[in-house]
Amino acid sequence: MLNHGIIVAALFILIGFLYQRRGSWQTTEMRGLQKAAPVLAAVFTVVMMASIGVPGLNGFVSEFLVLAGTFITHRWWAVVAVVGVIIAAIYLLWAYQQVFHGEPGADEKTRDLVLIERLVMAPLIILIVFLGVYPSRCSTASTRRSTSSLRMWKPPRARPSPGGGPRRGGIK
Repeated sequence: MLNHGIIVAALFILIGFLYQRRGSWQTTEMRGLQKAAPVLAAVFTVVMMASIGVPGLNGFVSEFLVLAGTFITHRWWAVVAVVGVIIAAIYLLWAYQQVFHGEPGADEKTRDLVLIERLVMAPLIILIVFLGVYPSRCSTASTRRSTSSLRMWKPPRARPSPGGGPRRGGIK
């Protein structure tokens, strides 16, 4: 959930930056932003690739662990999840192509990320790459805490019924 939160936060911030610049959510109204805003396009590419689950970024680790665990217990649900991942990748790549590639219109003046916006995105990009390259830093701590929590939990014991034996029938 940590990886998902980082990726979604970065995507929402980037979408906000795009809306602030273009005044629209419509992908059809945005074309060729990569020429006018190359840093914004690069940051969006990294975050989008993390969301898709490209190896080396934090989204891959999460997707792999979830899909591997699901495949062990419920193979058909894992197949459905893989189809969902593929559909999400197609959608994100299509949206990126619509917004950042192509020829910009004559009236499209879009500025690139300014310093404060780059400073906002930098920690998120660093976390996306760091947790993708070194996933054990976070997963080891999480595993230790989960294991210690599970050791403290004891399943409830079955209470013996009054009279020593199993209860049968109605009310006494």
